[in-house]
Amino acid sequence: MLRGIAITVLLATVGAASALAAGEPQFEPGPGLVSLDSSATGVYELGSVRFGNESGRLQALVHHGRVLQVHCRHDGRWLAKRSGSSGGKAVAPTKLDELSAIAGGLNQDIRKATVAVRENFARAAGLVLLDTATPAPGPSANVRAPAQPRFQLMATANASTCGAIGCRVIHRHDTASAERFVVSADAEGGQWGFEGYGIVAIWPVPQAN
Repeated sequence: MLRGIAITVLLATVGAASALAAGEPQFEPGPGLVSLDSSATGVYELGSVRFGNESGRLQALVHHGRVLQVHCRHDGRWLAKRSGSSGGKAVAPTKLDELSAIAGGLNQDIRKATVAVRENFARAAGLVLLDTATPAPGPSANVRAPAQPRFQLMATANASTCGAIGCRVIHRHDTASAERFVVSADAEGGQWGFEGYGIVAIWPVPQAN
């Protein structure tokens, strides 16, 4: 019995490692990345990580431009996080479905919604009641445009950038507020993850169902 379980685990690990070896993992920026350079609040899609023909979509609860929790969706279902994941607000993946439904979909700044919607969202998310969005200032010589997100696609990284997931950094994102996150992969362990905002989230490499 134990031998059968060990063989199953070994085959799963080999399969995940093969998925990584089939091609370089690629990070595809999502529309929700712009929320990290603003004071937006809602459920945002930060991007997708593609492993060959499979990909995982990173969705996050963002509050005033800061990631409070992140989960990954693959092929219509949420991937369970692996041991070693930690940090962030205690929000279940299914809660993101509920919150995005309240907001009217993904990538919707809840501050621009009606008072009733804002209150429902804040109550469901366990957040302080949100303020409405502040109109953007008009053109002025004293007003600087917000810095654009800086994207960097990398296959390797220096040892100093190694984190809980490993040293193979797929993507590093810095924001105007100096907050940052990295998406890394561990080929041998058949896993990958998100690290930033005090959150470490680790998932298995997506496999075809």
